[in-house]
Amino acid sequence: MYLSFSQKRKILKSFMELSEQVDKYGRTSYKFEGSNERRKTVACEFSYTGNGYVYGANLPDYANMADERGWVSVRDFSSTQLIDIVSKAINSISNYPREVTPQKSAPEQETEFTGFEHRIIRNLIGYKLYELKEKWFWEKQCKGFKSGLYFYQLDTASIPYPFSPNEVFYIGKAVNLPERLRHHFTVDNRKRLVDDERSLEWFYQNYYLSKNYSFNIRLFSLAKSEIDKYELLCIGMFIIKFGAAPLCNSIISREKFKTLYQNISEVDKNTVTKIIEFIT
Repeated sequence: MYLSFSQKRKILKSFMELSEQVDKYGRTSYKFEGSNERRKTVACEFSYTGNGYVYGANLPDYANMADERGWVSVRDFSSTQLIDIVSKAINSISNYPREVTPQKSAPEQETEFTGFEHRIIRNLIGYKLYELKEKWFWEKQCKGFKSGLYFYQLDTASIPYPFSPNEVFYIGKAVNLPERLRHHFTVDNRKRLVDDERSLEWFYQNYYLSKNYSFNIRLFSLAKSEIDKYELLCIGMFIIKFGAAPLCNSIISREKFKTLYQNISEVDKNTVTKIIEFIT
């Protein structure tokens, strides 16, 4: 399973040797001040999209994965892999190489939560438009996922929400995820949802603005009976955390969210918290 931004950040911040810096877009970088080289940055450009790079040009185990600048994308790394490459990157520029391990924090006590599966469909603009309109394409991408929530996220840009930038620009739910996502790219289906050409033009221009960017879709598989509740909870928690809602078909006020949140079980609270962690 992919690590969320918060999970990667927690791992990187656990290295006592590294200091964190956050840029105006919310991306984080990590410097090793004890470097014996002019270059002090060990890891950079970690963001909500999943992007993140560790300098690996001098690392035999990772040099073949490095780009022309020497950076290794750790986007899909597991926690073990991320710890390994960061440890080796620190040692490669240290005057006193040693076994570097992240500082262990006290184990957190977790409440059992409703299980869900998570998947990322990456770089949608990399596919042909005719593919995005085909039923077989979405059935393949969503294999094993029937009902659940989905989040559209920009890949190379972020949206300046009032409290903090974030890449999410759409939150939705679906009883049938493959069919629902296919409809997003089938304009003919959209024509039946609006009354006139002016409405269609506004919807098309705003909704499909994302086609000018690289973007991903995050899927969360949930029981059909739970998707309405979790959609409202995710939208409400997003508003609380970022100050405004992204595009979405459902609306929930802060007051309604607080009431709903107070009346759900600890299992539900833990589940929606974990979903939000994946996108933040």
